[in-house]
Amino acid sequence: MKYFILLFCTLFSVTAFCQTDCSIMKNGKFRDTADIDQSAYVEIDGNLFFDYSNNGREFIKSKIVWLNDCSYELTLLESNIPDLGLEKGTKLRVNILSVNGNEIRYQYQSGEYVEPRTLIKIIDSDKMKNRPNSEVNY
Repeated sequence: MKYFILLFCTLFSVTAFCQTDCSIMKNGKFRDTADIDQSAYVEIDGNLFFDYSNNGREFIKSKIVWLNDCSYELTLLESNIPDLGLEKGTKLRVNILSVNGNEIRYQYQSGEYVEPRTLIKIIDSDKMKNRPNSEVNY
């Protein structure tokens, strides 16, 4: 019995220690480490997700719905990217796999397609400039 309690306590403490705190993703500005466009970045502000590229001239605006602490779903609201290949209402599922400092490893899924990626948080939301038309129309 003493060994069972020791094993339980060990497993519980390891599980508690290894849980990922995904709150870093709730608001802020991020860069994708695999993005070829060095001007590209992502902003998350409340229930809105903005993906900017081409020095901010092109964007994708999505509604973000958190499914749990480390998973969310994006619904495409609008975009000005020509030939994007995604329609308004397209959904994308994101699962955060790990957080290490400002580095967030995640995978996104669209249909059968799944891809792992890494984001780096570069600024908190309270330091981001206000953008026009940031309200969601449901």
